[in-house]
Amino acid sequence: MKSLTKYLLLLDLLGANGALFLAYLLILHEPFRYFHPTGAGVVRGIVIVTGVLFTSYFMELYSRDISYDLAGLAARIAIALNLAFLGLLLFIFLVPTLTIGQKVLACYLLGFGLIQFLIHAGFRFIEQKFELLPRVLILGVGPLAAKMGDAVAELTHSYVLTGFMPVGSEKIAVQQDKVISEGATLLETVAARRVAKIVVAVTDRLNEYPLREILSCKLRGIAVLDAPTFYERVMGKMLIEEITPEWFIFSQGFQISALKRAVKRSVDVLISLLLLPVILLLFPFIALMIKFDSAGPVIFGQLRVGENEKPFTLYKLRTMDNNAEVDTGAVWACDNDPRITRMGHFLRKCRLDEFPQLYNVLRGDMSIVGPRPERPEFIEELKEIIPYYSERHLIKPGVTGWAQVNYPYGASVEDAVEKLRYDLYYLKNFSTGLDIIIIIETVKVIFNQRGGR
Repeated sequence: MKSLTKYLLLLDLLGANGALFLAYLLILHEPFRYFHPTGAGVVRGIVIVTGVLFTSYFMELYSRDISYDLAGLAARIAIALNLAFLGLLLFIFLVPTLTIGQKVLACYLLGFGLIQFLIHAGFRFIEQKFELLPRVLILGVGPLAAKMGDAVAELTHSYVLTGFMPVGSEKIAVQQDKVISEGATLLETVAARRVAKIVVAVTDRLNEYPLREILSCKLRGIAVLDAPTFYERVMGKMLIEEITPEWFIFSQGFQISALKRAVKRSVDVLISLLLLPVILLLFPFIALMIKFDSAGPVIFGQLRVGENEKPFTLYKLRTMDNNAEVDTGAVWACDNDPRITRMGHFLRKCRLDEFPQLYNVLRGDMSIVGPRPERPEFIEELKEIIPYYSERHLIKPGVTGWAQVNYPYGASVEDAVEKLRYDLYYLKNFSTGLDIIIIIETVKVIFNQRGGR
């Protein structure tokens, strides 16, 4: 187990027990009740404490490779506590003998949330103040190494870059003052600079590649990652230029079981049924504004490519002039697109134009979360230009997705490449937890009116 996880988990364990102690003290005035050796007291305490620690781990609060500020930390803790609350309610419903008062549970979760935030924020402060962050050594000095250096620089809460180590005759493309040139071996450099992680970013691995030294470092407990894997973990997207078919085959992930698909489908139907009544209440007002703003239908259908490249009709609220593509054919929308109506600008900014796709979700054409479905007119062109583009069609497309909340509206081949980086990351790391994070981020996008064109 990583040291960060070990220490934070231990502190959170103490904090969870302390919060439960205080909850019983404040609400029932019996602080040692859950420690009582008889009855269900001890079992109840173990279940409650384990529940919050599990959801914290589920929300990746102990991950070094995910960088977020204090607001992001608070958001992840809030999501974890809500999941723990729902899980504990379900458990108590199934096992009534372990019931706990609602006031005690609420007090406990609020107290632990505050304690956990202080623990994690304090841990970050201490690491940065006393320079205790893990040190990263990048093996290589070329363009790929420079890109890895930029990635480390973005992780100010997670890592410190100790330098770049040259390999063979690779041309230097990084900061000269960051190049390690004291002539020591890799193993000596790692020991002298207290390196915790080596990122292999050598462009030409056949040129004097120090395999034996890297293996020696790995056997001594130093984490060793190749550039695509490190980039994926810390940036939340794929470095598709450096990925080979062998990397796809042997890397973990890209496996969505039948059970995961069934759970995802159940969640899709549940969310759609919960949102539809709200949408139906708003629809008459939105429809009137669209009709008053410009002539044409309120809802229109457009052919898109779905799972396994099967075409389907996607439904949207109309945001462009009627018959906007009669003269031009299929073209991407762009900034200040003259075809977009005044009402259309508002609907796109708020993402309200996507709501009719809940019908697509109920039909099974789409999911709530997944890669954005593209038009068939663009698919063939993108498949020829962009490697691994077809892989994004291995699951159902989504109303929202990892690419949509991390990157603006796509309007070019370059944008399609960037979105594919996020789509492949989502496919590789698919989980219910990631879906929850994407849904929360989508709500933020809607309220901040980010990303639409």
